[in-house]
Amino acid sequence: MVKKPSELGGIYFKTLDERDEYIRLLLDKSQRVLEGQELALVFDLLLLHPDANNKIGTGVKQIEVKPSRQRTDYNCFWVVREDGTIDDFSYQKCKYNLDRLIVKRRESAYREAVVNQTWEYRFVQTNSKQVCEICGASQGLQVDHDQPLFSTLINDFEKNRTDIPKEFEDATGTYLSKRFCEKDSEYQKSWQQYHQQHAVLRLLCKKHNLTRKRKEES
Repeated sequence: MVKKPSELGGIYFKTLDERDEYIRLLLDKSQRVLEGQELALVFDLLLLHPDANNKIGTGVKQIEVKPSRQRTDYNCFWVVREDGTIDDFSYQKCKYNLDRLIVKRRESAYREAVVNQTWEYRFVQTNSKQVCEICGASQGLQVDHDQPLFSTLINDFEKNRTDIPKEFEDATGTYLSKRFCEKDSEYQKSWQQYHQQHAVLRLLCKKHNLTRKRKEES
């Protein structure tokens, strides 16, 4: 039995086997829209998926339990995105690399803090009929951080700071999993100003934005 402890969605498991059994029980229950701590746990699982950025897409509206495409007698998790599209994901692909979850939660808080800036950019650029800067496609456009990369922006912002937050709270009501705590509001404002001044945004189609993010995480 694996003895390494783990935490997902605020639930602490003594072993990875205990965690896996809990997830299997979630899937064995009836078809439903996940809520509360079940949703928090499965959202963390989604962040661990190797193709998380593509699965999340335009943002998560809700996560459901319902039969898989391949087997109607077997349930899996389904993501319903903000644009109405859906996709399934297997928790078997989300069981490893828990260190990645810490990184993704941190990144989620930084993204949540500037989501209004990226939405505003998307709205303005979409109305001006812009296209993907790589292939010229006009459908399914997403906002991408050009040089510097988003991760680089975060690292540069954190340089020489002694007040970097170590804890984040659940971002209830948004498609991101974490946000800065209220006690770190001044830190968040400083980050928002830094992002406004230094971020270079552009529009990419879904395909090229996903390819870019995979390279950034490799």
